[in-house]
Amino acid sequence: MDTTELENGAINGNRANAHLVGLLFLIGEDGVQQDTSKALKFLNLAVDAECADSAYALGIVYASGSDVPQDFKLAINYFEKALKFGTVSYTHLRAHETVLDL
Repeated sequence: MDTTELENGAINGNRANAHLVGLLFLIGEDGVQQDTSKALKFLNLAVDAECADSAYALGIVYASGSDVPQDFKLAINYFEKALKFGTVSYTHLRAHETVLDL
């Protein structure tokens, strides 16, 4: 899959494109080579546009230490942003607090 159009849309402020291309790079799916650096870039663009799902995804990445240094403080920061943006349920986040032993 050629991600050029999605990337351009993301760079030009399309939150949905930023989230989708960020996940594609994070997972390495649909013919897209996994690239954590690009995933973080695009997911953060989506977070800057208040995308709760991207904030939640970044929280998972940092909580698990998946291809990044594990950082619980940063993970919690992203989880709090996800909750603030309003589409991630409090119950879902509470499950991760239990895992993180907060």
